[in-house]
Amino acid sequence: MGKLQTLSFRAEQNCRVTGNSAESRNLFLHLQVADAYRQGDKVFLGDMPPPILLYDGVCGLCNRFVQFTLHHDRRATFRFAALQSPLASQILARHSVSPSDLDTVYVVLNPSQPDESLLARSDAVLFVLHQFGGLWRPAALAFRLVPRALRNWVYRLVARNRYQLFGRYDTCPLPSESTRARFLDL
Repeated sequence: MGKLQTLSFRAEQNCRVTGNSAESRNLFLHLQVADAYRQGDKVFLGDMPPPILLYDGVCGLCNRFVQFTLHHDRRATFRFAALQSPLASQILARHSVSPSDLDTVYVVLNPSQPDESLLARSDAVLFVLHQFGGLWRPAALAFRLVPRALRNWVYRLVARNRYQLFGRYDTCPLPSESTRARFLDL
């Protein structure tokens, strides 16, 4: 039995024993999926709320990463919000993170749910790549072998110089008509 099947089986078993609803099953599953990802296991998001990618809306590199994600996210899994938006401020406040810290990309797992969690920096980027599947999944898993401290050191080095290297917009660029519905801060 694979990891995902095991998680699903454990969630169903938990609901049978406790008499809880399918909603409780989803909550249990989400906690297990977040834990499985942190351990480097294969993750399938299933019927959980779409994760939200929080990014610096005026950063050239961040906007390229969003465009890259839109291109490779064939299942339209991710939603997006600029760190400068009120939505991002609310989410970050729930995790005691300063919304004025614009040099970090975040992925919000299970947004607006009791078990909402936040992945930051290299963990967030690797989670996104992992969800693309194909050759991106083993690449993400390979980079997870690099110690987090080293990955985040490189991340911070690039983040510190991103405006000089990749440019800066005066305002957050607007998404195309075909992808606009995936942006939550418009």
